[in-house]
Amino acid sequence: MLCAKWDITSKCNLRCGHCSVADMYFSAGPYPNVSFSDKLAVLDNLAQGGVRYLSLLGGEPLREDVLLWWNFVARSTEEMQAARADWEAHSPRFGEVTGYDGPRLLAPELNGRLKRS
Repeated sequence: MLCAKWDITSKCNLRCGHCSVADMYFSAGPYPNVSFSDKLAVLDNLAQGGVRYLSLLGGEPLREDVLLWWNFVARSTEEMQAARADWEAHSPRFGEVTGYDGPRLLAPELNGRLKRS
C-alpha cells in the first residue's frame, strides 16, 4: 500500500495539546498559497498514482467544534447518526478494510444526544 504525508500549510502554531510535530522537525518556511481546486487536483493525482493512505499535516486542525465518537467525526448528533447509519449500510463513504480476517465491526448504538466536551 502506498502512503503519503502532505503538509498542507505552514500556518501551524505547533501548540495543540496532542502535537509532537514541534519536537520532530522545524519547517523551513512558508508554502505558497494553493487554491482549493489545485489541492483537489493533487489528491486526484495521488489517488491515480496508487496512494491509499494519506496523512494531512499543518495548520489548525479544525476551526469549529466537532463531536468525536467511536470512529466518527461530526458537527451534530444528527450528522453522527447519519455516519453510523452509513457505516452499518456499508456505504462507500467509509471504504473497505483490507487485511483484516474477522467480521466487520458494528458501530455501537448511539443513545441520546452527544455532548460537547
